[in-house]
Amino acid sequence: MKVSIKHKLLWRAFVDFLLFNPKKQSLALLLMIIQGVTGSVGILLILPLLGTLGISTGTTVETFSNSAQKVFEIFSIPINLFTILVSYIVIVTLLASLRYTLTVLSSQLQQSYISQLRTHLHRQLLNCQWQFILNNKMSDFIHTLSTQVQGVGHGAHLMLSLTSQIILTLV
Repeated sequence: MKVSIKHKLLWRAFVDFLLFNPKKQSLALLLMIIQGVTGSVGILLILPLLGTLGISTGTTVETFSNSAQKVFEIFSIPINLFTILVSYIVIVTLLASLRYTLTVLSSQLQQSYISQLRTHLHRQLLNCQWQFILNNKMSDFIHTLSTQVQGVGHGAHLMLSLTSQIILTLV
């Protein structure tokens, strides 16, 4: 099977993106996986927490209700409506903070990678031979530096998201 030049370039861009900042990449991947695991916890968590008060929610989530009740007992927290709602708000706030941190980290990573790509392309253009510039249209250079570099950065971010989704699926 013959691999096209586009696929090779896409793979190279993805590998370059992964090697760009490995610490931030691995942190972003970890946060994506955590977000994927805890994605639906928000609304689904209130019913078992209310179950710890003895309020019938019509669901069979007694295992989680019992676990939550034990956690409240371990920390000597009284089980009442106020503490249940406060704990729900704390958990939802932590999950929202996780999403916010992931969004900011991903944006910083993507923008710094795009900036590096543009800087690299500028250097390549400055160091190329004059004949190469004359043989190509200036609009092609502008299009590459503005639109195509942005697309490569966005595609690399999507590949990182795909990787986290594949890991979640396998787990």
